[in-house]
Amino acid sequence: MITKYVCCILSIVLWLSNYALCQYFYADDVDNWWKLKCAIYNICIVLILIALRQGSNIKLKLIINIGIGFVLSSVIDRLVFGITDFVDKDYLMIALTIAFSIYDYKKEKRNVRN
Repeated sequence: MITKYVCCILSIVLWLSNYALCQYFYADDVDNWWKLKCAIYNICIVLILIALRQGSNIKLKLIINIGIGFVLSSVIDRLVFGITDFVDKDYLMIALTIAFSIYDYKKEKRNVRN
């Protein structure tokens, strides 16, 4: 339950301070300023999805896991690889996200039965 509150509060703080953070790190670099702003927004979305996942039913967790995977892969593409468009590697990220989400779904389903 604490995770839910921490994620929501952190998301709000990041959302409110995104302009100041972008100005601090990239005041003179417009391209990187916008990349950071998009990354902060994506992180806010992930934090909200993580908070929503806490206490959800198994089917909703599957959908939320897929959403988290897609948003995190977008952040990784932007910040680590500098990719801002859809490329062939994104098919791999989509497949891995869906595979791990289904794996987690089946694992959760087994735990509920026991």
